[in-house]
Amino acid sequence: MDSLIGVAVNGVLAAIHPLPLALISLGVIIGIIVGALPGLSALTAMAVLTPITFGMVPTNAVFFFMGIIVGGQFGNSLPAVLIGTPGTPASIMSAVEGYEFQKRGEGGKALGLSLVSSTVGQLLSGIGFVLLVIPLADFSVQFLFPEIFALSVLGLTTAATLAGRNPVKGIVAAAFGIALTTIGPDPVTSRPRFSFGYLQLEVGLDIVSMIVGILVVSELIHAARQSFNWPAGQRATGRILPTLSELKKASGPMGLGTVIGFFIGALPGAGASVAHFVAYGQAKLFSRHPERFGKGSMEGFVAGDAANNASSGGELIPTLGLGIPGGPGMVLVLVVLLIHGITPGPGLLQSAPGVLEATVGGLLVGTVAMFVFGYLSIRPAVYLFSVSRPAVYVGALVISLIGIYSLRSSSFDVYVSLIAGTMGYFMRRYGYPVAPTALALILGGLIEENLRRGLVMTFGSFTVFFTRPAVVVILALSGVVLLQPAVTFYLRKRRRTTAPAAPHESIDVSADHGIRRKQR
Repeated sequence: MDSLIGVAVNGVLAAIHPLPLALISLGVIIGIIVGALPGLSALTAMAVLTPITFGMVPTNAVFFFMGIIVGGQFGNSLPAVLIGTPGTPASIMSAVEGYEFQKRGEGGKALGLSLVSSTVGQLLSGIGFVLLVIPLADFSVQFLFPEIFALSVLGLTTAATLAGRNPVKGIVAAAFGIALTTIGPDPVTSRPRFSFGYLQLEVGLDIVSMIVGILVVSELIHAARQSFNWPAGQRATGRILPTLSELKKASGPMGLGTVIGFFIGALPGAGASVAHFVAYGQAKLFSRHPERFGKGSMEGFVAGDAANNASSGGELIPTLGLGIPGGPGMVLVLVVLLIHGITPGPGLLQSAPGVLEATVGGLLVGTVAMFVFGYLSIRPAVYLFSVSRPAVYVGALVISLIGIYSLRSSSFDVYVSLIAGTMGYFMRRYGYPVAPTALALILGGLIEENLRRGLVMTFGSFTVFFTRPAVVVILALSGVVLLQPAVTFYLRKRRRTTAPAAPHESIDVSADHGIRRKQR
């Protein structure tokens, strides 16, 4: 317990020094502004600004990124409430409920509730992160190659089956990412593979270029194909901060969303989107007034927003404790640490305790900064939607590519990023999630390297993967995760075939967008 308190206290004390505090505040402001622009997110800001962190010490880079992550989560709520447009999939239900508040002239109240629930979710998830990551890091020190291999498999299978609506497409996307990691030197013999005669491919594809392309460039291309202008919005009206009676009513759904968001965030690949929808659904299930959901329900609104923010602390647990990215944004956090020579996962607490302290301090102090700057941004936020949308996307793309070039002064990396972005765009278009591919670019190498090294330990025998208890348990969990979607599909199909036929309504959408209900 003393070590837990020590990490939290040291992290906060380090974060309130002038330079770290300035970096956290700057990150929060950038996160709010970028998160408020529909189609962009904290991930976009992190990718664009990654090259800036190369000149920083690792702890300052962590402070900066924690600020962006915290600010970006709240920033997504601004367009959801003010113009009814979700900034990311993780704010869809916030747009459904929040825009109803705005139409009633209570937009300020909605954003105030969002700010409070975001603050509560972030603070509690930061505390939960401290309580869980240190015991996990201490325990994982005992892991050898077989355990790390099994954990990487579990992380990738979880990400593949939870990302997107179709688990099969998620598995295909993950397999595609693993295939890309085989390009370059063999992890044991160092012989080049699949270079196709190109010298640049003999050293492998640059992970940063691939990840920025798959996640960010594809997102920018996808968003740019939408309308050229954002909807016109109005200033948030009415009071902002909720009353004590409103906070009392919102406390239950807020706590529920925080718990759900934190633990779902700890599942690799699940992220804020899954947490958001699950929390909203559970809030409706436990609500005394489920009929109000979809019509401006305070319960559904605060549950979803609390879950969004709480997922950040959860995502950091596998990222730093096990070296397995908890979500797309955490992939970039992992990449920045690796570039600075720090390997997250087992032994992090011993090798780089300052990084863990900076993460905690960045989360907690960043949450306070988010409350302050978030409150100040609520009234003027509507002016962001008058910015030229094409200019924003083109500017973000150009800055991202300049950052990629600056890594190794290589135009080849820029081409790789553009090609990866084009592939990512078509994956999004045809329903293949890009997050498993991005995670596979990190975990694929870990899986192969630790599998090969585990075999070297036993002179080519696979028995080491079936005789170590931890490995057996983790691989069994991976099998359960892979089979769960198929079992769920089978049970649902069986339930439908055994249920008695009953008339139901279908919705017919006519050419003029009128909606008629037909009885069958």
